[in-house]
Amino acid sequence: VKSTRRSKKLRKLDRLRKENYTHCAVKNIVIPDSYYDKNSADVVFIIGKSESKCKDLIRHIRNGIAHGKTRCKNVSGVPYIEICDFHKDKGQMKQTAYIYMPINYIVLIHRFYDEIKCRES
Repeated sequence: VKSTRRSKKLRKLDRLRKENYTHCAVKNIVIPDSYYDKNSADVVFIIGKSESKCKDLIRHIRNGIAHGKTRCKNVSGVPYIEICDFHKDKGQMKQTAYIYMPINYIVLIHRFYDEIKCRES
């Protein structure tokens, strides 16, 4: 129930369009080359599936930051972050996530967790 509420809130984030949100099996992940070095205000979440949308998103954000696979950009005065996550499979690195969003989304996502946790306590 908590995961469903968080996922619904996540889908309502400003500038996150349905066509820019992919949550699928890692083997089906495809990140178009045109996504790298973006300088647009679009928000993109392409994340490998293993749990709920929100849990997977948080895990990929954590891993991308922890492994140093992030870049910050300034798009029309708004700080954006580009996060990539990878997984080693049979000796080869497979990209499991690509996230491009305003940095303040990290704070918003954290608030979703706090709000839902407080409601159900």
